[in-house]
Amino acid sequence: MSSSQRAESGHAFFKKFVSKGNSLVDFMIQFRRGLLHQRHEELMADHKDIIETPKIRINQNLLVQMADTYTSKMYYIFENEMCECLNYRIQFVREPDNHRVYQIQRKKIQSSKVRELVYDKVLDFVSCGCKKFESAGI
Repeated sequence: MSSSQRAESGHAFFKKFVSKGNSLVDFMIQFRRGLLHQRHEELMADHKDIIETPKIRINQNLLVQMADTYTSKMYYIFENEMCECLNYRIQFVREPDNHRVYQIQRKKIQSSKVRELVYDKVLDFVSCGCKKFESAGI
């Protein structure tokens, strides 16, 4: 998150509690109320993560470990990404020099585009032909 995004996020949050017509005392009261509200929401989320364990859709060791590691919110984001990647067909195409080339296409949708991934073994770097995805290492 960049510093400008962080500032905008803070402004959006406190905009609910503060207005231009507030005196300094009103501002301090509203500011404190906003911080207390934010802290209360964090404590509620922490309590929920401690008490409840996420429901695992696929019984895989990786998902069980991530359910123990991540917060519930982050676990469900991870689980959706994990399950979504199972909907793709990956096919090895060729291996010139220090690269491996794969073709990836969404399963059960014939009209989906075939994407080409290139893995550079020396740099440990993956790039996609759509230019929307790049990864360096793990």
